Amino acid sequence: MENTIKRVNIKYRSHTCHIRDRSSGISIGIAHMSVFCGTRPTFTGEHCLTRKELSRWWGPKDTTDFKKLMKVLEKIIYIFPCNHLVFCFYQEKMIRTRIRTVLSHPMFQKCDLLGVVEGKITAKEMNYILDAFTSNETESRHLKLEDIQLPYDMNRFLKYWAQSEVDMFDDYLNIKMEEDIPEHELFDGITRLNSSRFRSPTYFVMANLAQNQRERQMLVIWYEENKLKLTAWSPEDNCQDTDGKDVSYQKEFDALKDVEKRKELKKKLEENSPDEEIKKEIRELDEKLLEFEVRGEFSIIESV
Repeated sequence: MENTIKRVNIKYRSHTCHIRDRSSGISIGIAHMSVFCGTRPTFTGEHCLTRKELSRWWGPKDTTDFKKLMKVLEKIIYIFPCNHLVFCFYQEKMIRTRIRTVLSHPMFQKCDLLGVVEGKITAKEMNYILDAFTSNETESRHLKLEDIQLPYDMNRFLKYWAQSEVDMFDDYLNIKMEEDIPEHELFDGITRLNSSRFRSPTYFVMANLAQNQRERQMLVIWYEENKLKLTAWSPEDNCQDTDGKDVSYQKEFDALKDVEKRKELKKKLEENSPDEEIKKEIRELDEKLLEFEVRGEFSIIESV
């Protein structure tokens, strides 16, 4: 491949590096081409390059599957530039490769998005991951899972999620609780929507809309069996309720967006002389939100 293509002038949207020891590989672009660096490739086909074909890129110091994968990744990024680099950890298949080894590699500094596809990670490993990423939100103190011991810590975690530049998780996050955190402490300073249309009281929190690269902008929170459960969703996604029916969170998301818009308009009204147009917009939003609450069986608690 290197003999025929020196460098592509256009940028691919993203490449994905799959870390899974003997079946590790890289998807170039939107899986238009794949390369496999492990001893047991997942599959081979017309658009796949295998370990044997890639061996010319390895040096004498590339003694492990992970080092060989990183050397290939370096070459791939040079030949096929991309806008975003994604790393995926397949924990059940990562026997020799450790998360900390990946995070400390220079190539990981180019990572834009990290996912854990299979298996579980420990709190210690999660802290390594959180340490590897930084946020531009200056008001959020860096947070570690082991620090979440008091209601204040959980409140800080929710605020961190709302301001984060990336989606922190895409599945359920369950936290064992000795007792429920009072609502006013858990959501202190956080605008939330309280819904009664599900089996148990459910809360919705919206991510900062300025972080427009986020895919999962809605956080759903509820208590169940001595656990605080959190799950992140895209507004257009559907989930299933206990009866197996599809449920959309779009109206909750729209309501929270309207609350933020109303807050901005009120601030603008305070900063400037009375504006009848702004007052009219606020009244329309008030009416719209009231209708939302009546039809949607929820109430909205706005942060001060």
